[in-house]
Amino acid sequence: MKVFGVFVGLVVLFAVLFFATGVSSNVDLASKLEASATKWNSGEILEGVVQDDEEKSDSVIFVGDVMLARDVERRLPLLLPGNPFSEMAELLSGRVVVGNFESSIPTEHKATPDYGMKFSVDPTNLDVLVEGGFTHLSLANNHSLDHGANAYQSTLSELTARGFVSGGHPTMLASSSISLFNLAEQDFALVFINATFGYPDDVEWVPYVEQLNESGKTVIAYVHWGDEYQLVHNNTQENFSHRLIDAGVDLIVGHHPHVVQDIGLYKDRLIFYSLGNLVFDQYWDNDVTEGLVLNLLKVEDDWQVDINPVESRTVKTQPREMDPSESSVFFRRLAERSDPALFEQILDGTLSLQF
Repeated sequence: MKVFGVFVGLVVLFAVLFFATGVSSNVDLASKLEASATKWNSGEILEGVVQDDEEKSDSVIFVGDVMLARDVERRLPLLLPGNPFSEMAELLSGRVVVGNFESSIPTEHKATPDYGMKFSVDPTNLDVLVEGGFTHLSLANNHSLDHGANAYQSTLSELTARGFVSGGHPTMLASSSISLFNLAEQDFALVFINATFGYPDDVEWVPYVEQLNESGKTVIAYVHWGDEYQLVHNNTQENFSHRLIDAGVDLIVGHHPHVVQDIGLYKDRLIFYSLGNLVFDQYWDNDVTEGLVLNLLKVEDDWQVDINPVESRTVKTQPREMDPSESSVFFRRLAERSDPALFEQILDGTLSLQF
Protein backbone atom coordinates (compact mmCIF):
# COMPACT_ATOMS: atom_id res chain seq x y z
CA MET A 1 0.00 0.00 0.00
CA LYS A 2 1.47 3.24 -1.12
CA VAL A 3 1.08 6.33 1.10
CA PHE A 4 1.59 9.64 -0.60
CA GLY A 5 4.01 11.41 1.70
CA VAL A 6 3.72 14.57 -0.33
CA PHE A 7 0.53 15.36 1.58
CA VAL A 8 2.00 15.26 5.08
CA GLY A 9 2.58 19.00 5.00
CA LEU A 10 -1.06 19.57 4.22
CA VAL A 11 -2.05 17.72 7.39
CA VAL A 12 -0.08 20.15 9.53
CA LEU A 13 -1.09 23.20 7.54
CA PHE A 14 -4.81 22.58 7.72
CA ALA A 15 -4.86 20.76 11.09
CA VAL A 16 -6.87 17.90 9.68
CA LEU A 17 -6.15 14.24 9.45
CA PHE A 18 -6.34 12.63 6.08
CA PHE A 19 -5.09 9.44 4.59
CA ALA A 20 -3.91 8.08 1.30
CA THR A 21 -5.60 4.89 0.20
CA GLY A 22 -3.70 2.08 -1.38
CA VAL A 23 -3.32 2.35 -5.15
CA SER A 24 -1.33 0.59 -7.79
CA SER A 25 2.08 1.86 -8.77
CA ASN A 26 0.52 3.61 -11.75
CA VAL A 27 2.66 6.73 -12.14
CA ASP A 28 -0.01 8.54 -14.12
CA LEU A 29 -2.54 8.17 -11.31
CA ALA A 30 0.02 9.35 -8.77
CA SER A 31 0.78 12.48 -10.79
CA LYS A 32 -2.91 13.27 -11.18
CA LEU A 33 -3.34 12.94 -7.43
CA GLU A 34 -0.40 15.19 -6.68
CA ALA A 35 -1.63 17.85 -9.10
CA SER A 36 -5.13 17.95 -7.66
CA ALA A 37 -4.51 17.61 -3.94
CA THR A 38 -3.97 21.20 -2.84
CA LYS A 39 -6.93 22.46 -4.87
CA TRP A 40 -9.17 19.73 -3.51
CA ASN A 41 -8.35 19.99 0.19
CA SER A 42 -9.86 23.22 1.45
CA GLY A 43 -8.84 22.52 5.03
CA GLU A 44 -12.45 22.75 6.14
CA ILE A 45 -15.08 20.13 6.78
CA LEU A 46 -17.92 20.47 4.28
CA GLU A 47 -20.91 22.46 5.40
CA GLY A 48 -23.99 20.28 5.45
CA VAL A 49 -26.93 20.89 3.15
CA VAL A 50 -30.39 20.24 4.57
CA GLN A 51 -33.31 21.18 2.32
CA ASP A 52 -35.56 23.76 3.96
CA ASP A 53 -38.79 22.68 2.34
CA GLU A 54 -42.04 21.90 4.13
CA GLU A 55 -42.74 19.15 1.60
CA LYS A 56 -39.51 17.36 2.54
CA SER A 57 -39.54 14.81 5.34
CA ASP A 58 -37.14 14.87 8.30
CA SER A 59 -35.16 11.95 6.93
CA VAL A 60 -31.85 11.05 5.32
CA ILE A 61 -32.07 9.21 1.99
CA PHE A 62 -29.27 7.02 0.61
CA VAL A 63 -29.10 5.57 -2.90
CA GLY A 64 -26.35 3.76 -4.76
CA ASP A 65 -24.65 4.49 -8.08
CA VAL A 66 -25.87 7.30 -10.32
CA MET A 67 -24.25 7.59 -13.76
CA LEU A 68 -25.45 10.15 -16.34
CA ALA A 69 -23.06 9.27 -19.17
CA ARG A 70 -22.98 6.79 -22.07
CA ASP A 71 -26.43 5.32 -22.87
CA VAL A 72 -28.05 7.21 -19.99
CA GLU A 73 -27.14 10.49 -21.69
CA ARG A 74 -28.68 9.32 -24.96
CA ARG A 75 -31.91 8.26 -23.24
CA LEU A 76 -32.44 11.41 -21.16
CA PRO A 77 -34.27 13.35 -23.92
CA LEU A 78 -36.53 10.33 -24.54
CA LEU A 79 -37.74 9.93 -20.96
CA LEU A 80 -41.20 11.14 -20.06
CA PRO A 81 -41.38 13.63 -18.47
CA GLY A 82 -37.66 13.79 -19.12
CA ASN A 83 -36.24 13.05 -15.69
CA PRO A 84 -34.76 9.72 -14.53
CA PHE A 85 -36.14 10.42 -11.04
CA SER A 86 -39.68 11.47 -11.98
CA GLU A 87 -41.08 8.18 -10.60
CA MET A 88 -39.09 8.58 -7.39
CA ALA A 89 -40.39 11.88 -6.00
CA GLU A 90 -41.83 10.35 -2.84
CA LEU A 91 -38.82 8.11 -2.14
CA LEU A 92 -36.38 10.99 -2.60
CA SER A 93 -38.32 13.48 -0.47
CA GLY A 94 -35.87 13.62 2.44
CA ARG A 95 -34.18 16.80 3.60
CA VAL A 96 -30.83 15.09 2.94
CA VAL A 97 -30.46 12.90 -0.17
CA VAL A 98 -27.11 11.17 -0.82
CA GLY A 99 -25.90 9.41 -3.96
CA ASN A 100 -22.66 8.25 -5.57
CA PHE A 101 -21.81 10.38 -8.64
CA GLU A 102 -20.14 7.74 -10.80
CA SER A 103 -18.66 10.04 -13.48
CA SER A 104 -16.51 13.01 -14.34
CA ILE A 105 -17.45 16.41 -15.79
CA PRO A 106 -14.59 17.56 -18.04
CA THR A 107 -14.38 21.17 -19.18
CA GLU A 108 -14.92 19.91 -22.74
CA HIS A 109 -17.59 17.23 -22.79
CA LYS A 110 -17.57 14.46 -25.37
CA ALA A 111 -20.24 11.79 -25.22
CA THR A 112 -18.97 8.49 -23.82
CA PRO A 113 -19.08 5.81 -26.53
CA ASP A 114 -20.69 2.39 -26.12
CA TYR A 115 -18.54 0.21 -23.88
CA GLY A 116 -16.40 3.23 -23.01
CA MET A 117 -15.25 3.17 -19.38
CA LYS A 118 -14.20 6.80 -18.96
CA PHE A 119 -17.49 8.48 -18.16
CA SER A 120 -18.06 12.09 -19.22
CA VAL A 121 -21.19 14.00 -18.21
CA ASP A 122 -22.64 17.04 -19.95
CA PRO A 123 -23.04 19.66 -17.18
CA THR A 124 -26.43 20.69 -18.57
CA ASN A 125 -27.72 17.25 -17.56
CA LEU A 126 -27.02 17.95 -13.88
CA ASP A 127 -30.40 19.65 -13.71
CA VAL A 128 -31.98 16.21 -13.35
CA LEU A 129 -30.13 15.74 -10.05
CA VAL A 130 -31.37 19.11 -8.82
CA GLU A 131 -34.91 18.18 -9.82
CA GLY A 132 -34.45 14.77 -8.21
CA GLY A 133 -33.80 16.38 -4.83
CA PHE A 134 -30.18 15.35 -4.25
CA THR A 135 -28.15 17.28 -1.68
CA HIS A 136 -24.92 15.23 -1.33
CA LEU A 137 -22.92 13.53 -4.09
CA SER A 138 -19.87 11.39 -3.42
CA LEU A 139 -16.80 11.66 -5.65
CA ALA A 140 -14.99 8.98 -3.64
CA ASN A 141 -15.16 6.39 -6.39
CA ASN A 142 -13.13 4.85 -9.21
CA HIS A 143 -14.52 7.10 -11.98
CA SER A 144 -14.16 10.68 -10.72
CA LEU A 145 -10.60 10.81 -12.12
CA ASP A 146 -11.63 9.32 -15.48
CA HIS A 147 -10.57 12.46 -17.33
CA GLY A 148 -7.75 13.58 -15.06
CA ALA A 149 -7.21 16.00 -12.20
CA ASN A 150 -8.45 19.08 -14.06
CA ALA A 151 -11.72 17.33 -14.87
CA TYR A 152 -12.03 16.33 -11.21
CA GLN A 153 -11.78 20.00 -10.26
CA SER A 154 -14.30 20.83 -12.97
CA THR A 155 -16.64 18.22 -11.50
CA LEU A 156 -16.34 19.81 -8.06
CA SER A 157 -17.00 23.25 -9.50
CA GLU A 158 -20.03 22.23 -11.55
CA LEU A 159 -21.64 20.34 -8.67
CA THR A 160 -20.90 23.04 -6.10
CA ALA A 161 -22.34 25.71 -8.40
CA ARG A 162 -25.65 23.84 -8.32
CA GLY A 163 -25.72 23.68 -4.54
CA PHE A 164 -24.58 20.11 -3.95
CA VAL A 165 -22.18 19.00 -1.25
CA SER A 166 -19.58 17.14 -3.33
CA GLY A 167 -17.49 15.10 -0.94
CA GLY A 168 -14.62 12.70 -1.25
CA HIS A 169 -11.66 11.89 -3.48
CA PRO A 170 -10.73 8.70 -5.35
CA THR A 171 -7.53 8.01 -3.44
CA MET A 172 -7.52 9.73 -0.06
CA LEU A 173 -9.55 11.23 2.77
CA ALA A 174 -9.28 14.85 3.79
CA SER A 175 -11.42 17.47 5.45
CA SER A 176 -13.61 17.67 2.35
CA SER A 177 -14.43 13.97 2.69
CA ILE A 178 -16.57 14.87 5.71
CA SER A 179 -19.96 16.57 5.75
CA LEU A 180 -21.66 17.58 8.98
CA PHE A 181 -25.38 18.23 9.29
CA ASN A 182 -28.11 18.22 11.91
CA LEU A 183 -31.47 16.58 11.41
CA ALA A 184 -34.24 15.80 13.89
CA GLU A 185 -32.02 17.02 16.75
CA GLN A 186 -29.26 14.58 15.75
CA ASP A 187 -25.73 15.62 14.73
CA PHE A 188 -24.44 13.55 11.81
CA ALA A 189 -21.02 13.18 10.21
CA LEU A 190 -21.06 11.71 6.71
CA VAL A 191 -17.71 10.26 5.59
CA PHE A 192 -17.09 9.53 1.88
CA ILE A 193 -14.53 6.74 1.25
CA ASN A 194 -13.31 4.99 -1.88
CA ALA A 195 -11.73 1.56 -1.34
CA THR A 196 -11.67 0.25 -4.91
CA PHE A 197 -8.00 1.22 -5.33
CA GLY A 198 -7.08 -0.45 -2.04
CA TYR A 199 -8.21 -0.11 1.55
CA PRO A 200 -6.96 2.77 3.70
CA ASP A 201 -4.44 2.21 6.47
CA ASP A 202 -6.13 2.16 9.88
CA VAL A 203 -3.35 4.25 11.43
CA GLU A 204 -4.28 7.16 9.18
CA TRP A 205 -8.08 7.29 9.59
CA VAL A 206 -9.03 5.71 12.92
CA PRO A 207 -8.14 8.78 15.07
CA TYR A 208 -10.30 11.04 12.90
CA VAL A 209 -13.35 8.78 13.14
CA GLU A 210 -12.80 8.54 16.87
CA GLN A 211 -12.75 12.35 17.13
CA LEU A 212 -16.06 12.61 15.31
CA ASN A 213 -17.55 9.96 17.53
CA GLU A 214 -16.23 11.50 20.73
CA SER A 215 -17.64 14.89 19.74
CA GLY A 216 -21.11 13.38 19.78
CA LYS A 217 -21.59 12.91 16.05
CA THR A 218 -23.48 9.97 14.59
CA VAL A 219 -20.94 8.77 12.01
CA ILE A 220 -22.09 7.27 8.72
CA ALA A 221 -19.49 5.85 6.32
CA TYR A 222 -20.53 5.95 2.65
CA VAL A 223 -18.09 3.52 1.02
CA HIS A 224 -17.24 2.54 -2.58
CA TRP A 225 -15.91 -1.04 -2.39
CA GLY A 226 -16.43 -4.73 -3.12
CA ASP A 227 -16.60 -7.09 -6.09
CA GLU A 228 -18.79 -6.11 -9.01
CA TYR A 229 -21.93 -8.18 -9.67
CA GLN A 230 -21.49 -10.34 -6.55
CA LEU A 231 -24.64 -10.59 -4.41
CA VAL A 232 -22.69 -11.33 -1.22
CA HIS A 233 -19.89 -9.22 0.26
CA ASN A 234 -16.29 -10.42 0.38
CA ASN A 235 -14.02 -10.93 3.38
CA THR A 236 -12.10 -7.69 2.81
CA GLN A 237 -15.30 -5.66 2.93
CA GLU A 238 -16.30 -7.39 6.13
CA ASN A 239 -12.94 -6.86 7.80
CA PHE A 240 -12.89 -3.18 6.89
CA SER A 241 -16.49 -2.67 8.01
CA HIS A 242 -15.70 -4.18 11.39
CA ARG A 243 -12.68 -1.90 11.81
CA LEU A 244 -14.82 1.12 10.93
CA ILE A 245 -17.41 0.16 13.53
CA ASP A 246 -14.73 -0.61 16.14
CA ALA A 247 -13.44 2.94 15.60
CA GLY A 248 -16.88 4.49 16.17
CA VAL A 249 -18.81 4.40 12.88
CA ASP A 250 -22.53 3.95 13.55
CA LEU A 251 -23.76 2.95 10.08
CA ILE A 252 -22.11 1.78 6.85
CA VAL A 253 -23.68 2.29 3.43
CA GLY A 254 -21.87 0.73 0.47
CA HIS A 255 -21.94 0.92 -3.32
CA HIS A 256 -19.88 -0.07 -6.41
CA PRO A 257 -20.85 -3.74 -7.06
CA HIS A 258 -23.84 -2.60 -9.24
CA VAL A 259 -26.09 -5.12 -7.48
CA VAL A 260 -27.76 -5.16 -4.07
CA GLN A 261 -25.56 -7.10 -1.69
CA ASP A 262 -26.46 -8.61 1.67
CA ILE A 263 -27.01 -6.63 4.87
CA GLY A 264 -24.62 -7.32 7.75
CA LEU A 265 -24.74 -6.72 11.49
CA TYR A 266 -21.77 -6.15 13.79
CA LYS A 267 -21.96 -4.87 17.36
CA ASP A 268 -25.59 -3.89 16.72
CA ARG A 269 -24.49 -1.67 13.79
CA LEU A 270 -25.92 -2.21 10.30
CA ILE A 271 -23.76 -2.71 7.22
CA PHE A 272 -25.44 -2.24 3.85
CA TYR A 273 -22.69 -3.73 1.72
CA SER A 274 -24.12 -2.42 -1.57
CA LEU A 275 -27.26 -0.52 -2.55
CA GLY A 276 -26.81 -1.46 -6.20
CA ASN A 277 -27.60 0.80 -9.14
CA LEU A 278 -30.10 3.62 -9.10
CA VAL A 279 -29.44 5.00 -12.60
CA PHE A 280 -26.98 3.13 -14.82
CA ASP A 281 -26.93 1.76 -18.37
CA GLN A 282 -26.65 -1.88 -17.34
CA TYR A 283 -29.57 -4.00 -18.50
CA TRP A 284 -28.49 -7.61 -18.91
CA ASP A 285 -30.26 -9.17 -15.90
CA ASN A 286 -32.57 -8.33 -13.01
CA ASP A 287 -29.78 -7.92 -10.46
CA VAL A 288 -28.19 -4.91 -12.19
CA THR A 289 -31.59 -3.25 -12.72
CA GLU A 290 -32.47 -3.41 -9.02
CA GLY A 291 -31.44 -1.08 -6.21
CA LEU A 292 -32.20 -0.12 -2.64
CA VAL A 293 -33.24 3.31 -1.39
CA LEU A 294 -32.67 3.77 2.33
CA ASN A 295 -34.82 6.16 4.35
CA LEU A 296 -33.38 7.01 7.79
CA LEU A 297 -35.99 8.58 10.02
CA LYS A 298 -36.75 9.14 13.68
CA VAL A 299 -39.94 7.60 15.04
CA GLU A 300 -40.66 9.00 18.51
CA ASP A 301 -37.28 8.63 20.24
CA ASP A 302 -35.78 5.89 18.06
CA TRP A 303 -34.14 5.88 14.63
CA GLN A 304 -35.00 3.32 12.00
CA VAL A 305 -34.23 2.71 8.35
CA ASP A 306 -36.89 1.82 5.82
CA ILE A 307 -35.52 -0.18 2.89
CA ASN A 308 -37.26 0.46 -0.41
CA PRO A 309 -36.48 -1.70 -3.46
CA VAL A 310 -36.59 -0.06 -6.89
CA GLU A 311 -36.21 -1.38 -10.43
CA SER A 312 -35.31 0.14 -13.80
CA ARG A 313 -36.08 -2.75 -16.14
CA THR A 314 -39.59 -1.53 -16.92
CA VAL A 315 -38.20 1.76 -18.25
CA LYS A 316 -34.45 1.73 -18.74
CA THR A 317 -32.58 4.38 -16.70
CA GLN A 318 -35.84 5.53 -15.04
CA PRO A 319 -36.22 3.63 -11.75
CA ARG A 320 -39.53 3.13 -10.00
CA GLU A 321 -40.51 1.69 -6.64
CA MET A 322 -41.36 -2.00 -6.80
CA ASP A 323 -44.99 -2.94 -6.23
CA PRO A 324 -45.85 -4.97 -3.08
CA SER A 325 -45.63 -8.37 -4.77
CA GLU A 326 -42.24 -7.56 -6.32
CA SER A 327 -41.00 -6.15 -3.03
CA SER A 328 -42.03 -9.28 -1.15
CA VAL A 329 -39.98 -11.51 -3.45
CA PHE A 330 -37.03 -9.10 -3.34
CA PHE A 331 -37.06 -8.86 0.48
CA ARG A 332 -37.09 -12.64 0.88
CA ARG A 333 -34.11 -13.10 -1.43
CA LEU A 334 -32.25 -10.33 0.38
CA ALA A 335 -33.11 -11.73 3.82
CA GLU A 336 -31.90 -15.21 2.86
CA ARG A 337 -28.40 -13.94 2.04
CA SER A 338 -28.13 -11.42 4.90
CA ASP A 339 -27.30 -11.78 8.60
CA PRO A 340 -29.84 -14.25 10.07
CA ALA A 341 -30.53 -11.91 12.98
CA LEU A 342 -32.04 -9.43 10.51
CA PHE A 343 -34.28 -11.90 8.68
CA GLU A 344 -37.68 -10.78 10.01
CA GLN A 345 -36.82 -7.08 9.91
CA ILE A 346 -35.80 -7.32 6.26
CA LEU A 347 -39.03 -9.11 5.40
CA ASP A 348 -40.88 -6.21 7.06
CA GLY A 349 -38.83 -3.63 5.16
CA THR A 350 -37.81 -1.74 8.31
CA LEU A 351 -34.66 -2.16 10.43
CA SER A 352 -33.91 -0.57 13.79
CA LEU A 353 -30.84 1.67 14.17
CA GLN A 354 -28.74 1.95 17.32
CA PHE A 355 -28.04 5.69 17.27
